[in-house]
Amino acid sequence: MRSFAERRFPVRGLVMGTVGVLLLAGCTVEDPTPTPTPVPPPVSSTASAGAELVCGVDKADIELVTGNPVSRWDGDLVVHDGIGSGRCEAFSDAAGGQVFVVELAPATSDEAKHRRDLVDGLVGNPASLVYDPAVADGAVWGSGDGPGARPVVATNSSVFWGQTLIYVYVSPLAPWRDGPADHLALTEQIAATYSLQRPTPTPIPTPPPTPPSVPSTASAGAELVCGVDKADIELVTGSPVSRWEGDLLVHDGIGSGRCEVFSDARDWQVFVVELTPVTAEEAQLKHAEMDGWVGDPPSLVYDPSQADGAIWGSRDNPGPRLTATTNSSIFWGPTLIDVYVRPLDTWRDGPADHLALTSQIARTYGLQRPTP
Repeated sequence: MRSFAERRFPVRGLVMGTVGVLLLAGCTVEDPTPTPTPVPPPVSSTASAGAELVCGVDKADIELVTGNPVSRWDGDLVVHDGIGSGRCEAFSDAAGGQVFVVELAPATSDEAKHRRDLVDGLVGNPASLVYDPAVADGAVWGSGDGPGARPVVATNSSVFWGQTLIYVYVSPLAPWRDGPADHLALTEQIAATYSLQRPTPTPIPTPPPTPPSVPSTASAGAELVCGVDKADIELVTGSPVSRWEGDLLVHDGIGSGRCEVFSDARDWQVFVVELTPVTAEEAQLKHAEMDGWVGDPPSLVYDPSQADGAIWGSRDNPGPRLTATTNSSIFWGPTLIDVYVRPLDTWRDGPADHLALTSQIARTYGLQRPTP
């Protein structure tokens, strides 16, 4: 009679053989090569020869950037003495409504003056991208600074073309489009169609000497305002601090509260700090905004090795444009630290300033620095 071990052996052999077959099969199956993201065709700065024009733009290009067929359009764009005016709208039955709008307005009109303030950051939401002055005098809203996978609800741009404001609205923007490049090319098509004189590029001013940076800790013996060295607030805002109010509190290592700083020279708030527990609904909403799921996309998301946060309304390096407001949100352990600066003084490095100011606040209130 066979032993128990001998009786089990055939089963073990069957199991080992099966495993061997599976391993062999596993060795011969290769992972599929990832499909590269297709690069979308760019929009030309001039309409194709013989193209059907809609609102001064090649109809095919409107369909390219919106991802929808154009069904109809109405409105008039006219030019008198080299200055454009009027409004034209394109519609798509597939999208259920308006997908493309062009407005022309004299640069001296109230509408153009309002959009001038928007471009310069003096009113409204900060632009997603302000064009390099050597390229165009204008800005775009609602778009990232390059191709992206997430369709946005709408993008719009305002570009001053000589004596005419050219406003372009696109909704929806097809996925993986480069919003700023599309809007600039569409604007150039409109200008070419209506023979609007191309403006002379604005010369880029010579930068002044590098401004002093904000340290990540307040100076010894400094007068603290909202957890920050008062001199540093005056440095980044370019305004003397007149008074401040509000309280910032820390309980069990978690911050809360709001502190506001005012300058009589500006007649408004110039600096605001808010501390919020990360479990609060406001903090969770801010994280969604930082990740680009709601609201306006941030100007810059910090490298995770530096900070878990983002900044809105600022260039990613020192620049000459005086913005109305810059604000940052940085998650510092169990506390969200929001910092608002208005105005940001000229030629400041907004992201660096906000990170240093946030570090000062965290150190002042003993907030534990998160692990990168």
